[in-house]
Amino acid sequence: MTTNAEHLDITGLIGHREAVDGELTLTEVYRYFAGHAFEFVAVLEQERPLGICSRAGLGMLLGHQYGHALYARHKVRDHLVQDYLQVSTSDPLPRILSAAFARDSSVFYDDILLTDENGVFLGMIFMRSLVILQNRFFLKNITTLELQQEELRQKNLQMHSDLQLARQLQQTFLPRSYPLFPQTCTANSSLIRFHHLYRSADLLGGDFFCILPISDFSAGLFICDVVGHGVGAALITSMMRALVEGSRSLAASPQHMLAQINRRFFEMLNDHPHAIFATAAYLVADLRAQKIQLALAGHPHPVIINRAQATCRAIEPEPELVAPPLGILPETEFQVVEQPMQAGDMITVFTDGLFEVFGPDQQLFGRERLLLAMTEHAGLSPDALFAAVTSDITRYADNRPFADDVCIVGMEITGFPG
Repeated sequence: MTTNAEHLDITGLIGHREAVDGELTLTEVYRYFAGHAFEFVAVLEQERPLGICSRAGLGMLLGHQYGHALYARHKVRDHLVQDYLQVSTSDPLPRILSAAFARDSSVFYDDILLTDENGVFLGMIFMRSLVILQNRFFLKNITTLELQQEELRQKNLQMHSDLQLARQLQQTFLPRSYPLFPQTCTANSSLIRFHHLYRSADLLGGDFFCILPISDFSAGLFICDVVGHGVGAALITSMMRALVEGSRSLAASPQHMLAQINRRFFEMLNDHPHAIFATAAYLVADLRAQKIQLALAGHPHPVIINRAQATCRAIEPEPELVAPPLGILPETEFQVVEQPMQAGDMITVFTDGLFEVFGPDQQLFGRERLLLAMTEHAGLSPDALFAAVTSDITRYADNRPFADDVCIVGMEITGFPG
């Protein structure tokens, strides 16, 4: 590829040619996204583009509690990305570069739609390809391609090193050891024991959980799933961690705890041009009362697994008791669901990346299969159970890795105070 801007063939920058018909439903397009890793696809009508559709935007529409019911049958042509950039092979390359680099930061890295001079779709250009190209123009004094490649390699190494450092920092957010109940006991005699499995889809993830000791015989467990994954989601989890820490005084009250986190989360991101939200669950286990209290913000319902009885049952609150995700409405009222608990119960919370997995036939693994898998392995130790369930799901997906972050946390009740 020449670095002469006036003679470069722009079609050489096409990163992919993924496209869907504008008449497809959002559910069909969501399944189409599951078959590849690209974040954007073109939406066409008789080979001519109507616009582009984003994986993240589609996920936000279908991902909240009522999203699938409201939007599943909508046509994708009615849910296109706003302010997308479309260019033609007849456009001079300097004009294309100028338009691409002048975009707002919120859409800066969106793919660019390319057509021929007659408006027929040719493919999608990655913004990073234009960034690399522009850098090459600036580096015209470098005499050999090897030097250019070496510089790019070093930049990639630096970026990878930075991401590794960020990953290490994010890992420090997760517990390295668990609190004891009561705090004077040993790990083997603790009345509440915790177990977790965490896998991020990228180097950085958007799932987060936190254990909050309330008293010697009471513990809180917070879990959240920020929309998306990668660097942006990881930054939001950092904010969420700070909000949880700042709300510790309300840890004994699930509804007030979530209300304060939600209000502050909304205030922090209210001016952001794109919707940012997080599903969350917060539960408190009270050993003296032998019950759990749970508040939900659009999050998957927890399950209770009893190893001794080899049983698994879902906590199924009434729909009106489940609030929308954090960050959508500033004054959301959260309701509490109470459940009795018995010795041997393990209250298990998880993010939707665990079960929103498609098989080769594009059938969703789903919550029902998840409950069956957990029931099948209920007699195993918590760590072995988590490993067995995730292994079952991976096999269902034809051994493809999880496309979204996965977090599972178990709060095991070993007994009650005398």
